[in-house]
Amino acid sequence: MKRIARYQAGCASASATDKFLAVIAEKDADGHALVPVYYKGRIYIDLSDAGRYEEEYERLLRWVYDQPVYVKPPRGKKPAFLSETPSARELPQVRAPRDHDDCGDTGGPDAHAQSLRNHRAY
Repeated sequence: MKRIARYQAGCASASATDKFLAVIAEKDADGHALVPVYYKGRIYIDLSDAGRYEEEYERLLRWVYDQPVYVKPPRGKKPAFLSETPSARELPQVRAPRDHDDCGDTGGPDAHAQSLRNHRAY
């Protein structure tokens, strides 16, 4: 009984699920692979189709020996601008706020509100 509990705990663990792979040898009457219920949605090797047997067998061997078909290329060099300090880089110039001279305002307590009323789009 303890072995079953340990097996189930191992299957539930995320790190332990990487160690298991279902190999399918039969299909049901509808032609679907007979995959265990707890294994639905995971990767499996289907050796039940004679036409794809060699391809699937190669997949199995590649999985066992951790030799994928496609290997990620090595990461390139880090861009130079990431190594620069913030003071070394030139920051973009920000334009100073403009006065209300172009709006026809002379200033005063309601100059901003008046300029907004003058430029309202109807």
